[in-house]
Amino acid sequence: MGYLLDIDCVLFSLMGYNMSLVEFVGTIFGLLSVWFAARSKVLAWPVTLINTIAFFLVFYQVRLYSDMLLQIYFFCIAIYGWYYWRRGCAEATKPVERLRRSDYFVVAGIAIVGAGSLGVFMSRIHLLIPSIFPEPASFPFVNASSVILSMIANCLMATRKLENWYLWMFVDIICVVVYLMQGILLMSFEYLILFGLCIYGYRSWFNEFRFQSVSKS
Repeated sequence: MGYLLDIDCVLFSLMGYNMSLVEFVGTIFGLLSVWFAARSKVLAWPVTLINTIAFFLVFYQVRLYSDMLLQIYFFCIAIYGWYYWRRGCAEATKPVERLRRSDYFVVAGIAIVGAGSLGVFMSRIHLLIPSIFPEPASFPFVNASSVILSMIANCLMATRKLENWYLWMFVDIICVVVYLMQGILLMSFEYLILFGLCIYGYRSWFNEFRFQSVSKS
């Protein structure tokens, strides 16, 4: 069973790239989670639980430790989002909202402080906990930035804030480049697709927001 979770457990090869079972499962369920979220389907959250478990294993093995720890957060927020969206209904019932102007400064402050702090910690994690992290983290500050932005975006998504899609688009661009450099090609391609899904998600939520605004008028 343990070997099935190893990135060396090849499911198939495509154009010279060996696709591991765990990367394949994580990628498919990651795409499904964003697709369901873009369509305001509560199913996005249980699907996310499977995605986070698979990606946790992948990121540990390729030494993207910030992304690995992010999956723990995603797992917890998925449980919260599942409850928050459901409220006894099959679809998300909470209306789409926009951030207040003052909220932008709060988000920016959290992002800067959080990314800097996590980046410093991850750059030294192999020295602090060598028994668990024997090798230095890859791209500690860039990876930390995408992680903090992902956490903020996920909170905004769970509470149905329209601006979550802006952050996801930016995170997707970072991930495409980093994962490509780390040789996890399918995950890099996945985030390119996710970028497109984020555009779709934004348009879908914006139309929903606009319809709500007209209904209130």
